[in-house]
Amino acid sequence: MSTGTTISSEFDLRMLVADIFGDLAFLIAEQDACAVDANAKWLHGAVTYCGPHSGTLECWTTDKFARGLAANMLGVDLADEPVAGAATDALCELMNVLCGNLVTRRFGRDLVFDLSPPVVEPVVPPSAQSMNQASDCRVFVDGEVFLCRVTDQIK
Repeated sequence: MSTGTTISSEFDLRMLVADIFGDLAFLIAEQDACAVDANAKWLHGAVTYCGPHSGTLECWTTDKFARGLAANMLGVDLADEPVAGAATDALCELMNVLCGNLVTRRFGRDLVFDLSPPVVEPVVPPSAQSMNQASDCRVFVDGEVFLCRVTDQIK
């Protein structure tokens, strides 16, 4: 039976997220807290990795963040029509790149891992308390929050 445990502090998830944001979408991750829009539509993304080590990478963010991510990745204006439809795909691609880099940085280049296809779905907005408890990493981009957590599966 597997039990979940959060990764140790020896790995800096926040640094990984900031690096990928910059490299993939020219986004700057900030640590300064911003007020989260109470009416924001939220998304939850997840991708699992299996190999010598197994686990799940999850994120929670707003639809507005995902649309901004898509606009930056596509090189178009945020108001352009393709951005709305591409937001979920952009967040899936971000999750895929994050997870691939996560396993490489944590476990090295010599081990082989299988990644599940990322899944992104709308969710009920998390409470402030659950946001604090659910994330190993919290960054802000243009006033939008991005929460991220890695849970290892102990075999």
